[in-house]
Amino acid sequence: MGWVGKLVLAAGPFRVSPLQGEMTLSFLGRIADGYGLTVRSLLSALTEVAGQQDVVGALRGDSEVFLNAEARDRVAALCRVPQVGLRRALPAWTREEPLGPSKERPAARLTNGVETVAGWGPACPGCVAARTGGVALARVYLAAHQRVCPRHRYWLMSVPGSG
Repeated sequence: MGWVGKLVLAAGPFRVSPLQGEMTLSFLGRIADGYGLTVRSLLSALTEVAGQQDVVGALRGDSEVFLNAEARDRVAALCRVPQVGLRRALPAWTREEPLGPSKERPAARLTNGVETVAGWGPACPGCVAARTGGVALARVYLAAHQRVCPRHRYWLMSVPGSG
């Protein structure tokens, strides 16, 4: 049985849709929560081949993750969202191709800090609840002019790297 089958048997299949502009690592965090995993555990499972994982970098509060094509295919299968939908919603989905030991093996690379990750902040809790049907934390890419959710009038204050 493959890695997807093991996760689905453990928690049951479910669909997790990305938020528009969501950080890939935030999206993976919401998937991990649904399966009762940590993000690090999910990344290890996504990149595992023959007992070896290919996840490079440190996981911090300001991290983003870049996945190669094989890892992106595994995420699409796991969350049951077509690649085109993920590419449209997640700005960093195809931004970089991490190099693994083989192009056929899934790989993930975590990056940190404002030098490597564009400005981001918390997603509007009202928008997240409307999209996911529940309370969940999510991070999205935000420009300085996007600090207020016009629909819910929620002030999104924590934008790293801003004065």
